[in-house]
Amino acid sequence: MTLLLGVDEAGYGPNLGPLVIAATRWEFPASLSLEEIDTLVEPALLRTAPQKGDDRLWIADSKAIYKPPGGLAPLERHLLPLLVAANIPLHSFATLWEHVDPESFAARHDEPWFAPDLPLPLAWAVPADELASRGEVVQKRLTACGVALTAVRARLVSPFRFNAILDVVGSKGVLLSEATLGLVASLWELETHRPTFVYCDKHGGRNRYADLLQHVAGEQMVQTLAEGAESSRYRVGKTEVRFGVRSERYLPVAAASMVAKYLRELAMHQFNVWWQAQVPGLTPTAGYPVDAKRFWQATAAARETLALPEALLWRTK
Repeated sequence: MTLLLGVDEAGYGPNLGPLVIAATRWEFPASLSLEEIDTLVEPALLRTAPQKGDDRLWIADSKAIYKPPGGLAPLERHLLPLLVAANIPLHSFATLWEHVDPESFAARHDEPWFAPDLPLPLAWAVPADELASRGEVVQKRLTACGVALTAVRARLVSPFRFNAILDVVGSKGVLLSEATLGLVASLWELETHRPTFVYCDKHGGRNRYADLLQHVAGEQMVQTLAEGAESSRYRVGKTEVRFGVRSERYLPVAAASMVAKYLRELAMHQFNVWWQAQVPGLTPTAGYPVDAKRFWQATAAARETLALPEALLWRTK
């Protein structure tokens, strides 16, 4: 079997809310090309938007599936049965969060907006038994293809944690790269004899990742295969690690993109609901710079009354 890991992020640019990095790990029957992988999983998963009446899941860049005016329902419709197929608990945001990132889940009490739990699905009106049934169908179809989604992990980096790490590493880009590779390391079998491929998006303008990779490769030697604007590739034992543009074309990265976006949107939903209770009539925010300034001004009096430290909410970069 060949192992494929894909990593993507959501929320790199905002001033408010968490940076979320997600990874998915898959098993495939052999080393296959991108086109062969997409063809293999077609009985269960589509890489392009399904036609009306097609019950297969659409696994793609989250930006193609999730459009803010339409809400979270389309993303839930295509992501949640896949998570059920991987035996991931979906009773609530808390159960999902604890499963994919127990470390940040344990620290969530520092942020009061996470005190109430959030039942799932949030927007997709589907009974629990139907969701379970859909997940079972997906699992059976993937098994018939010889494919399995074996793990989903994430890092929810709160603004406070983001600022603390930034003070140490000094660069937002280094923060993203180190957090990404730390997440990869949690799913990476360094000593495996199975061929393994790790796919990551390029991190800003960075082309060189060998030094960062060496930090998580231990005693294994990192061999540079290529470094350039389009793609940077490395060999570590039986593993090839690729950093490239448009990495969502790879199934594991597309799935990670959907997970990261979903987790961030759930976090921002709770954030906005809590703040609207503190400031009646407050317009929700997605946390991006221009609107974050509007939100910051609108909540100034409440933040002073609540004595909430700036670093708990506001990411400095």
